[in-house]
Amino acid sequence: VRTRVTQAESTEVNITDSPAEIDVRSGPQSPGTIDSGETAVSGFDVYVDEDADSGDYQLDVTAEYDNVTVTEYEQNSDGELIAVEESRQNVTENFTLTVTVEPEPAFEIETTESDAQVGESGEFAVELTNTGGERAEDVTVTAESTDQDITFGSGGGASDRALAEWDAGETKE
Repeated sequence: VRTRVTQAESTEVNITDSPAEIDVRSGPQSPGTIDSGETAVSGFDVYVDEDADSGDYQLDVTAEYDNVTVTEYEQNSDGELIAVEESRQNVTENFTLTVTVEPEPAFEIETTESDAQVGESGEFAVELTNTGGERAEDVTVTAESTDQDITFGSGGGASDRALAEWDAGETKE
């Protein structure tokens, strides 16, 4: 035997199923011919729903290719190949990929309250909860008016408050 080469030709990789929280926004990928022992990378555009819980999500993937083996035999005395054989078999492989959604902070307004009357000054309070699955650090909360007649503090259209740390599930005013 002179040479034996095995390769995957006409390779196509596709995400065939994903949970509702994962939106696959690209179709099948064709990485081309892959020689034995080589690795090919196929990229997919995926979008994780903003309401997805943190954790692991499974995506079903199918790879389809032609498994091609070419065998060239010794040359004869005239330098010609005695024989060349090629075997081709269509192969489909199914496997699962895991997408991990990391926990992160998320915030929700619980209540707002103000004792200010038209033409007067007053207090404005907001109660927020970290509804995410992760502690937040170096948080700045900004209240901004969409009405130029409503101002904060020294007459500006916005007011900031810095909060050093905010645990998951914690509510602050």
